[in-house]
Amino acid sequence: KIQSKEHIDNDDDDNDNGDKNDNGWPLSPSRSQHWWFQSLIRDAGNFGGNSYSGIFGSWHVGQAINPNVSMCMIEKIGITQWTKLFTSLNGYAFNTRKIRSDLKGAIDLPAAGIGYPSFVILRDPLERFLSAYLDKCVNSKLRREQQHCEPNLIYRDHNHDNIKVNPMTAGFVFGGDDDKLNRVRSRATHLKGHGKTAFAMYVDTMPLAWNLHFYPQSFYCNGLYRFIDDYDFVGHMDSGFYHDLDKLGKTYGGRFETKLKDIFKYESITEDNNNVGIETKASDKVIQYYTPRSLRRVLEYVSMDYVLLDLKVPDWAEQMLREDDERDGIFL
Repeated sequence: KIQSKEHIDNDDDDNDNGDKNDNGWPLSPSRSQHWWFQSLIRDAGNFGGNSYSGIFGSWHVGQAINPNVSMCMIEKIGITQWTKLFTSLNGYAFNTRKIRSDLKGAIDLPAAGIGYPSFVILRDPLERFLSAYLDKCVNSKLRREQQHCEPNLIYRDHNHDNIKVNPMTAGFVFGGDDDKLNRVRSRATHLKGHGKTAFAMYVDTMPLAWNLHFYPQSFYCNGLYRFIDDYDFVGHMDSGFYHDLDKLGKTYGGRFETKLKDIFKYESITEDNNNVGIETKASDKVIQYYTPRSLRRVLEYVSMDYVLLDLKVPDWAEQMLREDDERDGIFL
């Protein structure tokens, strides 16, 4: 929501009487307006001093030779498979995670100007957010071991029916194997209501401690939004992902294409051969978890990706919001 100058000036709660420029606009965001963006900047830049965000981690830059190619690798966009690709191209075992050749150190992307044409794969931001939630929060084993379902103070020791273990999430059901309710009721019935409730709770609280898997894609690789037009190839992890992989393989050819086919298994490309994701098929589950309210909230978090990376808001999201507006209109 873009607020007018008049609205800001007249809103005492959101103004805080801060300094203004010559046009009357506040020089900095108020403390109460869009608080989640303040925590996003704090955590991404490690300004809080509590933990390392990892958003500038060297593992986001893949680089290989023969053919010379580099990639901006982003969490929840097939990063495990891309890591396999670059370690294989560089002649290493996957567990070494050596995704850059020994002939050159870390490079800034895009790197076409120094002989390493760069590519990047994007993903629908709403689907990516849900995919991260399903993987890092609903998967109880990963939630406890990896501790990426932040804030960990709230979610790490989740227990559905024991308030003494964690009073903050008792009574809520993520759908993981540590939720006893999941073993009593059928999964379809269970997720219909409880999955939406737990997801909405997470959506409202996650900005207290932003996790690496939930940052907007625009933040990765030295500010992807600043250089997106300079990338040699931009693909999308959506229903046409295999087709983009096929184009990508043909773009660089040689052993790059051979390794790409071996890892992503897309040998046969037809008009009907589509793929919705490598790690989790989150696009199949959006209606199970999103509500109009949680959808609007996540859209706030990721709207910069739709605008700065020129991505289209998916049809299901527009339909959900349209139907919600129509229902509200009935009761006005």
